[in-house]
Amino acid sequence: MAGTSKKHPHDYDVCSTPPMATIRVGPHVFKLDRDRFEKWEKELAAEVGFAREDMVAEVKRRLGL
Repeated sequence: MAGTSKKHPHDYDVCSTPPMATIRVGPHVFKLDRDRFEKWEKELAAEVGFAREDMVAEVKRRLGL
């Protein structure tokens, strides 16, 4: 079926296990348990709202950017 193939970034870890989240900040990459990440994400959204731009702005603020 045309257009249905998934293309991943060249550095995508195809061996990543589904319950893990890959966190990337510039050259720094690490894996985190997906449940832990989702809990953190929900807490962040509860603090700043669910709009993507608000969440991104808060992450940048926390990183000092």
